[in-house]
Amino acid sequence: MEEYLFEYPKLSVFVGLIVINGLGKKLTGRRNGPVYSLFLLIMGTVFGSCSTLGERVKKSNNNFYYSVDGKEIRYSPSGNWFELGNSPMPEGLDIETFEVLDNYYWAKDKNRFYYRDVVLDYLEIDRESFVVIDISQAKDKNKYYAMNRGDWSYGPNPIKVVVGADPETFEDEPDRSLWSKDAYNYFYEYQKANLDAGTFSELTEQFVRDKDHVYLLPHSTVEKDESISFEKLDIDPEKVRVFGNGFIRDNENLYYYCYNFQNESKNRLITIPFEKLSDVKFLDKDYLIIKDKVYYDAHLIEEADAETFRSLERWYKVDKNALYIGFKRFPNVDFETLKYVEKTEYIQYYQDKNFIYHSNGETEPVEGEVVEK
Repeated sequence: MEEYLFEYPKLSVFVGLIVINGLGKKLTGRRNGPVYSLFLLIMGTVFGSCSTLGERVKKSNNNFYYSVDGKEIRYSPSGNWFELGNSPMPEGLDIETFEVLDNYYWAKDKNRFYYRDVVLDYLEIDRESFVVIDISQAKDKNKYYAMNRGDWSYGPNPIKVVVGADPETFEDEPDRSLWSKDAYNYFYEYQKANLDAGTFSELTEQFVRDKDHVYLLPHSTVEKDESISFEKLDIDPEKVRVFGNGFIRDNENLYYYCYNFQNESKNRLITIPFEKLSDVKFLDKDYLIIKDKVYYDAHLIEEADAETFRSLERWYKVDKNALYIGFKRFPNVDFETLKYVEKTEYIQYYQDKNFIYHSNGETEPVEGEVVEK
């Protein structure tokens, strides 16, 4: 028995607790031993902290405001069942006139408006005309209000005024996640876009144009200014066309904005020249062939043979000299024994007599650990 207790320390702890509990019961004469009593104390503390807050202020929806004994309003995004993670509403709240204006975050009393547990006095809202649009937007006769994009966490000013927006006609663009518009302007991340609204059109997620310019949109979150200007590209807006897979083109070049290629900590605009449009071919969404050159994610694969370059199963590519996975080239493949292996529904790879070529770019000897080849 001793060797088992030393070999399995968790078992020895469990046995020890049973022994201590038994001795405690015998010495005290109680029905339950000290270990059991300690367990009840811990569980009581845990469940005590999970007691309900009180009644939801507006029972007909799923808002996060709760009335505690009719004397206090608390904001609890974790719901009513968990007493941790909630906060008292600001001082000065009038309980008698407090009401929830939507299903979650907006509320008011006779004196003030609230978003979550933040007082919105800094917005100078017109009380008579204020209307909630959805969980993150509202308006009055003078202004349109929206939640600062990316600011789901608590902050002192979670709602901003969309400067320059016409509250009667302002709306989000349904197919463009960062764009909004009113009758007069386009807005990007709730900032008025400095471009010609009458001729504006979106080319790709990264490129837009108007009658004067082609613009590159910012990749990271932009500064929260009243308006925003975009980087102007040296491309004729009359000649630019969408080419597919994130590319745009004019009559001489392809243009592509590349994010963090091969884990580089930078993004860049890539220009790829061509002579004739008929020379440009997509092998798939990631690989591009222009005459005798092969590109992956708009980056030239130096030694690839364009004439024999073709697709295999899944993400794999091959030419007469090598196997390719993404940008990575494996020149020493034994083509006579190269085969596709579907080990399970989720595990597939190519293998020759020497190596397994995994889809993540790693190689593994047929017998052995993963190594770089």
